[in-house]
Amino acid sequence: MAGEQILFVDDEEQIRKLLSTWLTRHGYGVTVANDGWEALKAVRAKPPDLVITDVNMPNMNGFELARRLRADHRTARIPIVMLSARKQADDVLTGYAEGADEYVPKPVEMAVLGAKIDVLMRRFRATQGETAVKRGGNVIAFLHGKGGVGCTTLAVNSAVALAATTIYRVALLDLNLEFGNAPMLMNLQPEQTLADIAERGDGEIDDETFALYLTQDRTGIKVLAGCNVPERAELVTVPAVQLAIDRLRKQSDFVIVDGPAAFNQHV
Repeated sequence: MAGEQILFVDDEEQIRKLLSTWLTRHGYGVTVANDGWEALKAVRAKPPDLVITDVNMPNMNGFELARRLRADHRTARIPIVMLSARKQADDVLTGYAEGADEYVPKPVEMAVLGAKIDVLMRRFRATQGETAVKRGGNVIAFLHGKGGVGCTTLAVNSAVALAATTIYRVALLDLNLEFGNAPMLMNLQPEQTLADIAERGDGEIDDETFALYLTQDRTGIKVLAGCNVPERAELVTVPAVQLAIDRLRKQSDFVIVDGPAAFNQHV
């Protein structure tokens, strides 16, 4: 699919130019990096749809880059193609063990590389793209009969555990509108809240605008706070809650809801 983004990592400038030119001509957006460290910075700034990396590089080689990408739940699903003149079985097996989806020997046959990229892109879209969006994420609600029993702590810890130990995308919705402190437990100070969404009153919001109401913590959890002051709780309507959950499900594998200490219309 034209327009998909590829990060190409190689310490040789001539190879970077040749391959990036070929990829651009075939409709891909290309970002280049000189070594694994630069690649990690580029991935964190804007995750690509696929990574192509050389193996032998200074500072951080391709094996270590793949290992780090696979260890981070935010990048664990990104397809990785390794390019290397090292063709011994041990090297190839090491590449796959560190997380490579494909290991392509140098000199590279461009037609073969193009076919492998196409297959990986289609597989990536099937597992993470359209199918996941249509299904929507799972919603896990933590409810309690009275305050002070640790429900918020349990909700936050569950979100952190999911984000830290799996490759899932996790969101947390603070639905304890008057007394919620989930963002505080996560050391966050959201500027926008669910009350602000409700105050818009238009009943519709696009993905780009909705993202402005979310605050992301260092583990990648996206948090939607309920209210910044208890007095604003009355602004939150049932349609606003439904809109928020629908949007969070669309972009997350799990939506953790910290509910209030009462069964009300919002629950």
